[in-house]
Amino acid sequence: MPYSDAVRANYLPSLARALDDRWTAHTSIALGASETEELWLLFAEAMAHLKTESPVRQVLSHDQFTAICQDIRVIKNVVRDREAHDGAAGLSIVSNDLEAVPEPSPDYYARRWPEHHANGRIWYLSYVVVARAYAGTSVVAALMRQILDLVDERGGLVALDFSEVNDAAHGLSRTIPKLSRSLGRPTVPVRLDAQVFWAYEFSAGDGSDLIR
Repeated sequence: MPYSDAVRANYLPSLARALDDRWTAHTSIALGASETEELWLLFAEAMAHLKTESPVRQVLSHDQFTAICQDIRVIKNVVRDREAHDGAAGLSIVSNDLEAVPEPSPDYYARRWPEHHANGRIWYLSYVVVARAYAGTSVVAALMRQILDLVDERGGLVALDFSEVNDAAHGLSRTIPKLSRSLGRPTVPVRLDAQVFWAYEFSAGDGSDLIR
């Protein structure tokens, strides 16, 4: 259930005006072939750096991306720029069916937030992607507003994970609470876990020179 007009009135006026004047927002459960290809180009370009900067696979293949765009269990939020002939500026991929997306463990969320889980009020945010040309604009805020529109007024949870590389570059862990407050839906951040990636490099030979 989207939140009320009374809550919307609490937006910071400048932010609300910026979002409404420039961006158009579209929410879909299934995308056509041409829009899928348009968004694939946005996704692939915005995520390309993670192919070499992250030690694990962060970027969907073309086939995986296309499958998600056709999966009606997964919501695709698209922000378009009125000033650029409604070209795509940002994309988020989110679902409250935790079996539909590969990242979350449904059992974990069912144990920790049983009521929210039973009522479909846990939304897993798989991707928030902004076209490079729109870095530093309010596209992320426009995407966040779409996501918050999905959260039930009785409460709920938006969970996500992101690489340390991306958090250092874009500060999502700090930005999301600030945007939520500005959009009239203050939140309490809860850190769930962390993963650390190691490699053990072995020198050529038998390594006897390392044994002292």
